[in-house]
Amino acid sequence: MASKFKFKTTPKGVANYPWLTRPDTKYDEEGEYKVNLVCPLNEESQAFIDFVEEEYKRHVEITKAQLGGKKPKEEDLGYDVNQDDGTVTFKIKMKRFGGKGEKRFEKNIAFFDATGTPIKGELTIKPGAELKISCRLFTWYVAPKVGLRMEPAAVQVISLGNGTGVNGSRYGFEEEEGGYVAPSMDNPEGYTPQASGEPEGQDNGKPVEF
Repeated sequence: MASKFKFKTTPKGVANYPWLTRPDTKYDEEGEYKVNLVCPLNEESQAFIDFVEEEYKRHVEITKAQLGGKKPKEEDLGYDVNQDDGTVTFKIKMKRFGGKGEKRFEKNIAFFDATGTPIKGELTIKPGAELKISCRLFTWYVAPKVGLRMEPAAVQVISLGNGTGVNGSRYGFEEEEGGYVAPSMDNPEGYTPQASGEPEGQDNGKPVEF
């Protein structure tokens, strides 16, 4: 049987607040998978928005017909456009469990690397990760409201992220040579430039190893 859901893949974007490899249980004890995916506002992202909006309009009209012509109250779609930054943020989320009673089941997300190969084993996706997400467009009606939710069905991991979600270029900062470099996985000690007047061979009062 063909799926009743429509699927659409996002453009490549940067992950903010990713809860994809394990559910967030802070506000829902059963857990919810979610991520805010920040994408450039361009033709590709606009095509994604247009597709989602068309599916939503179709669902609203179907619901309206089922209600005898009475138009339901529409919930906002899960995206925000920032014209100043030239970005659009897609709010993608999914309850950990679906169904009720004997038909209750735990949902899952498939993960693939940049080549499209399935990822097996442990995986940690940090803020700042570059992702593409195949979204299941889940439509719903709970009187008097109607809505559409973008659920993560599969994720392509292009980069795992550094835990920050943004970099300084968003705020107009450019790379400055010879300055402080924060610790990272590739450079766990970081680097702090030698201040004027400090003895040569010293870095913040600690001997420099050669």
